[in-house]
Amino acid sequence: MEREVRGLFWLLLVSMAVGLLATSCNKKDAEPQEDPYALEDELVRLDAYRQVHYPEAKVLSEQAFCQELKPGAGVKPAEKQWVRFDYSAQTLDARFVAATNKDTAKFYSHFSRSSRYAPVYRACTPYALGREIFDVVENMQEGATVALGISSLVMQKLGLTSGRGHTSSLLYLTLREVVPDPKEREKTLMDQYVAVNPGFEERQRNDTAYYYRQVSPGVGAKIGQSGRVFVRYAAYSLDGFLFDTNDAHLAQVSGQDLEKKSMALLLIKLGDQKTMVKAFSDIFQGLSVGDTFELVVPSSLAYEAKGKGYVQPYEPLRFWVYIQNYLE
Repeated sequence: MEREVRGLFWLLLVSMAVGLLATSCNKKDAEPQEDPYALEDELVRLDAYRQVHYPEAKVLSEQAFCQELKPGAGVKPAEKQWVRFDYSAQTLDARFVAATNKDTAKFYSHFSRSSRYAPVYRACTPYALGREIFDVVENMQEGATVALGISSLVMQKLGLTSGRGHTSSLLYLTLREVVPDPKEREKTLMDQYVAVNPGFEERQRNDTAYYYRQVSPGVGAKIGQSGRVFVRYAAYSLDGFLFDTNDAHLAQVSGQDLEKKSMALLLIKLGDQKTMVKAFSDIFQGLSVGDTFELVVPSSLAYEAKGKGYVQPYEPLRFWVYIQNYLE
């Protein structure tokens, strides 16, 4: 009897081990494994493409090559300056990947009203651009256009696209502007905007200038020094692109995906210095429920030098704000 029990015990253990092994094998079969030669194969295809289509191109590395298509007539970027450049990218078999120009996106039937089309704005450094792109851009003049063959890894490091596996891309890059001082450019953009949009008055917050304009007055309660304010808002670039809003109508007319946005009122605690938009911390005192106003603010009072999402570094913004409620 004891021998039979031991036999059944070992039979059960063997059955469990076989079951676990089968499960493990099935799991491995279900999870595709990375091809260890995928990158190597990609780089071979990229170099073959260069030899056929751009035999005179300069080889930057095993993952990139470059050939000038049009010379520029402007200045070259110097150390620590910033650059703005447009690009369009396609796979080596001419499938669309990405573009900063809306007409190019429309041509390839990839235009989206909720996407922003604007030149890339980066510091001209290897860290911000990646070594391969930096080596090209630092030697370009404003107005020049180059063709860049780059691997999927270079595209991902640059942040121009999430990449398509191990698929190289052909990037057409045009240097639009060299920016010696991003803060000075930002100030110029703000001054130009308020000059052609009358009604703004300059205000100061911690020695930083921003602009305020009343759109329509409210008739509700006066807002004091403390309490909570509930608002509808919209954040725009100075050229009119809507970055963010909690107003359903503005989101809809701008082509934003309402299912991905929260339409809840924005709660602002008066005097809160940690609010994301610093200009909101003390702008409400003395205003009334029902007021609608606009602000034009520098990046130092909004998303700062890093930017956020479609908001670029050192980008001034225009905010539309409607005060819906106030609780002391």
